[in-house]
Amino acid sequence: MSRSPKQVHLQMIQAVVNRLSQNSFLLKGWSVLLISALFTLATKEQNHRLVYLALFPVAAFHGDRKLNLFWTSFRRHLTANKH
Repeated sequence: MSRSPKQVHLQMIQAVVNRLSQNSFLLKGWSVLLISALFTLATKEQNHRLVYLALFPVAAFHGDRKLNLFWTSFRRHLTANKH
């Protein structure tokens, strides 16, 4: 059974969204690891500069959260209009 061009296009978009969500998941994992390590070093060495350095991954994590919300709403829009 042949698929219509619209179905093929939607599958391609779905593949892109899935890849972006996987990348988002990996970015969150690395952000948590990096923040934890920097806070541990800052506490161990009593170095307050490392605390400020740990804020950069927090900002990246927050920006990634906004992108994740965008892609989730985009996916809902696609699945609502799929039928």
